[in-house]
Parts: sequence; C-alpha cells; structure tokens
Amino acid sequence: MSEKTSADANLLRTQLRLGEMLVDYGQQRDAKRFVRAMRRFFRGTTLNKKSVLDIGGGIGACSFFAATLGATDVLCFEPHADGSEGIPPEGFDAIRRKMGLTQVKLIEAEFSPRHLEREFDIVVLHNVVNHLNEAACESLHRSEAAESAYRRIFKELAAVMSASGKIILSDCARHNLWGDLRIRNPITPTIEWKKHQQPRRWADLLTSSGLTVDEIDWTFPARLGDSWRPLLGNRVAAYLTNSHFRLTASRSQTLR
Repeated sequence: MSEKTSADANLLRTQLRLGEMLVDYGQQRDAKRFVRAMRRFFRGTTLNKKSVLDIGGGIGACSFFAATLGATDVLCFEPHADGSEGIPPEGFDAIRRKMGLTQVKLIEAEFSPRHLEREFDIVVLHNVVNHLNEAACESLHRSEAAESAYRRIFKELAAVMSASGKIILSDCARHNLWGDLRIRNPITPTIEWKKHQQPRRWADLLTSSGLTVDEIDWTFPARLGDSWRPLLGNRVAAYLTNSHFRLTASRSQTLR
C-alpha cells in the first residue's frame, strides 16, 4: 500500500468514526452517508492549515469534519436556543475530546462580528442561510428592506474573511416540484419551501455585498454514490427531488 493510499484510508476511518459518534448522539442516520455528504460539501476546498468559521453549526458536523481535513482553527457558532437541533455543549465537548479535535471551539451565541478578533479563511453556511433572518428571507424576492438586511449580514461575513477567504453555502431552493404542487415531498418532508430562496438570488446578494460567486452546483441525496452525479447533479433533477444546492464565493481583494 502506498503512503498516499494509507493516509487516505486512515482519513476515511477517522471521518467514519466521527460519523458514528454523531449517529450515537442521534444527529446522523448513517456514518457513510454523513462522510459522503461532507466530502461533497467541502469538494474543491483546501482546508489544510486553514481557519474555519462555522455559522449556526448546530451539531458541529461541518466544524469537526473540517478539522479532519486539516483545518487548524475552527470556530463554531451555535446558540443552542429552544428548538435547536444541535448537540448540547457537553456532547460537543465529548466529541471534541474523544476525536482529539481540540482545534474546534464552540461559541454558544448567534453570530456577531463583535465576538471575533481574527480573520477566517473559510466561512461555512451549511443549510442555515435562511435562518440568519427568517422574516427577511421569506420576502427577499419582493422586499428591498429584506435585501438590505441580508447585504448587511454578508458584508459582516466578508469583513471577517481573510484576503483569500471563501464562503461555502448550501441550502434548499425555493422552488421544488412537490412544493409547487403543494404536495409533501417524500425525500425532504419537513422543508417549508417558501422560507427559502433560489441560489441565483443568493448569488446576486453576495455579489452586491462585494463577494465574487465562483460556483453554483446542484446536489443530490447522500444515500446515492457519486456515480449518480451525471444523472442527478443538475437543476432539473434537483427540482424533481430535493432542490438542494451548493454555492461558493470568494472575498474581493478591494473590500478593505
């Protein structure tokens, strides 16, 4: 076995162990699917020796996974308010200790720039962008005030990004076949489609906030392997299934 093959195998074992711990805490259904989903989310992003800011990190999945990929400074914001689906702080600390991922820190609060004294290379918004201001999100397509509210948020994020900083954002889109037909989606039955927006709208808001959108791609359920990408990794297939997308944007060099 080559050195690279051995390292890849060790990394996979570490990531599966993380997934199994999250399954034990009732936060994931399947460790292999978790690893596949996270690898797709961070696809094309170099995390080795990078700093990561995870907004609304919930269970800490992205934070801990980024650490397995070499991130050396990871900060996870999660308020743990009523209704939060995240692991309680003691569970977060247990995973951090058992996995040896001591570079991951938890702040039990909603994100605010005043909590930060440093810049970050990667900002993670994993299925959380609509929760940053739910009322504004619902009316983004018809309200200038709502657009202004989200521009303020994105400018705050841009201000704490390093010169080569990057945002990775994922969410469900507003339009889905099942939702448009007012039928419960069997794949994502709990999604309230009208509380989401199309990726193009997020891209336009990020651009008007001084960021450069690099990529928008449509994702598909992690229960299916990557061999399904040619068939399902497109807008039409997403509309028929879960309407889930991933978007990356980078910081403009002229922001400061």
